[in-house]
Amino acid sequence: MKTFYLYIVLLFSLGCKAQEFDLRGMKRFDEKVFKDWEVNRQYVPIGDDKYFKKGDKRVQLLFNYKDNEVQIEENDTNTPYTRWATYNLETEVQTAVGQSFFNIDYGIWCFYSKIGKLERKVNQDENYKFSIRQLIEKVKKNIT
Repeated sequence: MKTFYLYIVLLFSLGCKAQEFDLRGMKRFDEKVFKDWEVNRQYVPIGDDKYFKKGDKRVQLLFNYKDNEVQIEENDTNTPYTRWATYNLETEVQTAVGQSFFNIDYGIWCFYSKIGKLERKVNQDENYKFSIRQLIEKVKKNIT
């Protein structure tokens, strides 16, 4: 019976991999996620703000103690996309999430209460005749 449990433990350990950072899946703020990231010395931190890099990914942790929140901005050096999420420092729950393309806001932005309940969604594309995604596809089609 001990052998059976040992095999089960080994099986689970083989299936585990290191936790990768994914802003879309990070519903609670946890600064420990960046413990194995390199400090990005390209930026000089102001106050408690922090800048990290790992491969092509760049992350900024921007603390706003006045509003009791931290904003995480994530981008990739190979693309012009930026994703961000804001977290309440007291509850560590995600309170807002959105994205931009060349600093143009696009897509659905979601805003949550301090306890993580969805309060509203804002479609950043609704004032335009076509979305950023449609623009990207059109440019790709015209280039080829």
